[in-house]
Amino acid sequence: FLNIKKLRNQYIIKYHALYFDLRKVLAHVVMEYFPYPNLSEIKTLAEEVIVATAGPQVHLRQTPVGLAFVHERNICHRDIKPENVLFDATNRRIKIIDFGISKKFYQRGARRDMLTIIGTSLYLAPEILLGGGYDERVDLWSFGATLFSMIAGVTPFES
Repeated sequence: FLNIKKLRNQYIIKYHALYFDLRKVLAHVVMEYFPYPNLSEIKTLAEEVIVATAGPQVHLRQTPVGLAFVHERNICHRDIKPENVLFDATNRRIKIIDFGISKKFYQRGARRDMLTIIGTSLYLAPEILLGGGYDERVDLWSFGATLFSMIAGVTPFES
């Protein structure tokens, strides 16, 4: 959590505090208020039209900037998917959320120090499933799979 709390970027949700309730074995995360749906929750026809026209363009421009910011700080999100990108259709901006399975990585040679098979299966990069380690570039695969699903209506593995 300490690594994520330090992330300050217009495309990353701000995390403020983490509280533990040891009696109920719960963790409570306090984060920035951003009252907009994620890319998979678009409900109204007007929102669908905006997402169909502007959504992929906004996602294409803003999400890689947010990911680059995170990667420059040696953090890999590991679960980029439509549910983890909030979309403000009116102001045409995104926020990347849910860093719960993110990982701090270290620069060592070929930079393949992450080994855990983790993430959402329909958006996982092949190298995660193949074993042998992976690096932060898996987020770029997941970003592309998310963009593909916004345009095609199905994920790459479903098509």
